[in-house]
Amino acid sequence: SITVGQRIYARGDVLEQAPYELAKTEIKQFAKQGSIMRRALKFLSVYGLIAMLGIILAGYISMYSPKIATRPARTITASPIASPSPINSCTRKCENESSAG
Repeated sequence: SITVGQRIYARGDVLEQAPYELAKTEIKQFAKQGSIMRRALKFLSVYGLIAMLGIILAGYISMYSPKIATRPARTITASPIASPSPINSCTRKCENESSAG
């Protein structure tokens, strides 16, 4: 069991198996204690960011690239080309948090 204020490891420590397992357990317990609303907002914030980036990209294309903006199919094609990087980083962030919690 983990008590409040218990030192699991500190900066510069060599992290051995026992403290590592204790840290993983603590992270899982902390993640389970959060409210459902907090978990939902954390999940939705990541995908909300991706949606906002898509909207910003579409707005940029419509303002500064009229040849693309005149054909909606081009805008639909341009968004997936530019979005793998933020989607990948957000997905990896969620995977890391879910594996830790």
